[in-house]
Amino acid sequence: MKRIPHSPTKYVYGIIRHSAGHHFADIEAVGDPDATVHPIAVGDLAAVVSDATVSRYEVTRANMMAHERAIEAVMATRTVLPMRFSTIDTVSGITAMLTDRAAEFEDTLRAMDGKVEVEIKASWVDTRLAFDEIVAENRAIRSRRDRLNRQGAASQAERIDLGKLVEAALAAKRRSDADRILAPLQRTAERYTESPVVGEAMILNAAFLLSGKRVLEFDRAVAALDESMGGRVNFKYFGPLPPFHFVATNREDRRGYVERAS
Repeated sequence: MKRIPHSPTKYVYGIIRHSAGHHFADIEAVGDPDATVHPIAVGDLAAVVSDATVSRYEVTRANMMAHERAIEAVMATRTVLPMRFSTIDTVSGITAMLTDRAAEFEDTLRAMDGKVEVEIKASWVDTRLAFDEIVAENRAIRSRRDRLNRQGAASQAERIDLGKLVEAALAAKRRSDADRILAPLQRTAERYTESPVVGEAMILNAAFLLSGKRVLEFDRAVAALDESMGGRVNFKYFGPLPPFHFVATNREDRRGYVERAS
């Protein structure tokens, strides 16, 4: 049996509309599987919370996954505005937040009704292939490379200059491939965001806000891209997810992405 909530501080998963009969008994809490996930309600709003046993939870895969699973479980039956991982506050702080930001939360809940997030991460299968393409496409790089090869030995300055040309060309190709991927996907999405890419191979790291009714259409667009670009681009597709990238429930949120309307 899960224990009755008693902690003076609470781990906050998200904001929902309050209604009688909320049941979260099957949701596993972050950091303590015996803690009860429960609502703290103020008027028409409620925060979904559990007891917090520490002042901050470590950023571990287990904790992050528990956080996301809990929010996804809430999302299965109602619209939820997800809070950032390891948001911990007192009961009085949570009730004050729900009171002070009631109009903002209610407007955002209406905007997110029926919406889901999906994420796409696209990477070159082989960066050497991308390099070969820019050499074939870029006469300046090809000429500089051939000249240095004929010389047999290149100065450090010459190598640096060639490296800069290659770096700029790779960045342009990455952007070109990213735009090619975004073009059909943004037609289905209501909004999308781009987060920074990680490593040399990644082309695109993006999240899309969709109407739940258009998820299948988006799936088909991703499948078509995979078929047309699959020989050189690897796609990773996640979702449907809560709208993590499209709500700013934490006041201090300053995400590193560029948001664009589709």
